[in-house]
Amino acid sequence: MSSPADAPPERAARSAELRSALAAAGVPADVEADGALAILRVSHRPRTARPLDAATRAEVVALARACGFTHVAIELSSAEGDADVRRAEPLP
Repeated sequence: MSSPADAPPERAARSAELRSALAAAGVPADVEADGALAILRVSHRPRTARPLDAATRAEVVALARACGFTHVAIELSSAEGDADVRRAEPLP
């Protein structure tokens, strides 16, 4: 049995809220909710996007928590335009 937080409309609302918060913070990403897990897809990032360094990742986690998520997964792309993603150091 799924909890109310796992209901599709709630997941969609939390995903949209986090997507907006991330965009406002300069970290554009597609967001998918899987229960309390926020899955971020950061492929095809514009060159003006913030690099995914430790400080940015900490902010991403804080924003996700504020939107009701307990965990964050960042799906990285190996596309040519994502060099800043490949250079980022491991998560703290």
